[in-house]
Amino acid sequence: DIPISEETQELIIKKFHPLAKLLSGYPEPAPRLHIRFVRSTGEHHKKGNIFAIDARLYTRHKVIKAEDMGENIITLSDTAKEELERQLLKQRELKKANARQTRRSIRKVRGKE
Repeated sequence: DIPISEETQELIIKKFHPLAKLLSGYPEPAPRLHIRFVRSTGEHHKKGNIFAIDARLYTRHKVIKAEDMGENIITLSDTAKEELERQLLKQRELKKANARQTRRSIRKVRGKE
């Protein structure tokens, strides 16, 4: 974990705020977002600051993760938010597809009775 200024924290929170719209239909308990930045160390990162982001969205039944490495914390926040958003949209589409399939199955059963 690395110290981040309040200004940067506020900017990161604003970047992740649009995810709340995608999470509005989730059942209780409300989803929680945990973001962690780490300064990457090792032989291959001797020059410059390399950071890693680990963003986890905890929902009732699932943990959605986004991880990335780079030199800029703000850019890392953008890519992590986009990855979480992509996964949430994919999950929403899968739910819709499953609901359609279930409705079709019910119609077939009712039609045969």
